[in-house]
Amino acid sequence: MLWVRAIAGVTGDRATQLEQEVQQLIQAAVRLGLKEAEGIGLETLMMMNVNRSNFTELHEHSLRAAEISRVSSPVTAARLLAYSGSCLAEIRQDMNRAEALLLEAESLADRVGAEPIDLVCGLGCVYAYQANYAEAQPRLQRALQMAQAEQDHWRECNVLSYLAMLELEVGNPAAALPYCHEMAIVAAKTPEEGSEGAIATALTALANYQLQQSAAAVDLEQAINLLYQVDAKRMLAYVLVGAAEVDLNHQQLERAMTHAEAALQTAQSINQPCEITLAGTLLVQTALALGETDRAATQFKFLQTQVDRRSLSVRAQRAIDRLVEQFK
Repeated sequence: MLWVRAIAGVTGDRATQLEQEVQQLIQAAVRLGLKEAEGIGLETLMMMNVNRSNFTELHEHSLRAAEISRVSSPVTAARLLAYSGSCLAEIRQDMNRAEALLLEAESLADRVGAEPIDLVCGLGCVYAYQANYAEAQPRLQRALQMAQAEQDHWRECNVLSYLAMLELEVGNPAAALPYCHEMAIVAAKTPEEGSEGAIATALTALANYQLQQSAAAVDLEQAINLLYQVDAKRMLAYVLVGAAEVDLNHQQLERAMTHAEAALQTAQSINQPCEITLAGTLLVQTALALGETDRAATQFKFLQTQVDRRSLSVRAQRAIDRLVEQFK
């Protein structure tokens, strides 16, 4: 029942109370040796951690759920491994482990004739991270169909956002807009206190900003403010990076600097290596465009201390590689 409440979406004091109740039940399940019940509890906590951008605890709970899967039935193990791997993949943390968990889940699922939606979505996110968009898109499309069939609006919104982001990242904002529109419709069916509607609005605004539509700049700033209000830090960092890229490409240098600085600050607050790297490279490029070479050099040195290439997506790796070439 608490798992269902978490899917429905809770925030604030109600989220804190729900987490406490789940923790108590997990402890009871441990005492009674009920591994599958413990797994459901951990799934619930992971779901709440994703919603609140609490990535440290999400990582810990994902690893613990993976351990529980070793002593669960094959069906439960496949579901737990798929959910653990998907959570890590969706937040782009510990991606090697995420892929390993998902591939193990795929092997188990094939044996029992199952197809967990988290397995399909998680692999789509892994391939998007690797910039293998030809493999990512069909899996995300399949995950969307599964979420729609199950009338799982929370997952449907998530997958729609990933499909929109994929189109934005390959430079096809017009193709992102239908996903954004559909997400806004589905978000209206979710609890008003969730962030899905704000995310749909922000991705729409970013797509229109890339397309240089009239009033797009005003709409984007309003959408960014809305993301601040709902505390959707992961999406906020993503949108700010996307805005700074557009600004830099159109020589709106002061605006690019403002957006990139805000993106870096937000990404650092939730320890998102990819967005830290992308925001940092944009800051350096903007400083160079402004003729501020000393500032660019200082920022580049700082960025190098922050970046571990092994934790970066292909997109972020390419960005830092281009920057290194400029400083040779």
